Amino acid sequence: MDKDFVKDKKMPKSPNFSNKNLNLFKEDELNRKQTPQMPPMTSIEYARALSWGSATLADLMKDALGRQVFRCFLHETFAEENLLFVEAVEKLRGVNDAEIMRNGVAELLKKYGVYVNLSSAAMGKLREATKAQMPDFKSVELANKEIYMLLENDQLPRFRRSELYQKVLKKLMPQ
Repeated sequence: MDKDFVKDKKMPKSPNFSNKNLNLFKEDELNRKQTPQMPPMTSIEYARALSWGSATLADLMKDALGRQVFRCFLHETFAEENLLFVEAVEKLRGVNDAEIMRNGVAELLKKYGVYVNLSSAAMGKLREATKAQMPDFKSVELANKEIYMLLENDQLPRFRRSELYQKVLKKLMPQ
């Protein structure tokens, strides 16, 4: 077979394909986000860091230093967007203004929609909320629950076994 056959052959272009659809490598806010900084080890006691190994996600999220170390782990494992999503949803909790809620949900979709792993049902509820006359927090609860469970059941156990967390414990271990 002639080697130049494929090279010389004109291939039809897909009608749905264009360079503007190639946003996989598009620089956006998440890609430009700076690497989170580890908190200073002098501000963490060994017992506190050790408690993160058995803490629930809710307890870890309440501990600013624990949350920051967890954030650093998530960043390393390309999963920080899950924590960012949960934090953004928390800012919407208690919002009673329909326009603010609608805009907030639209921002969630814009910033995190392609990055977080949501079911089609949860994604559908978010999309519906951006068009609803009176969206409420219930429209984001399913999405929040799914990402929260992913953090709690997948990423938190991996954090506990991670080299990063083990190094923190080793650095803080009393001599």
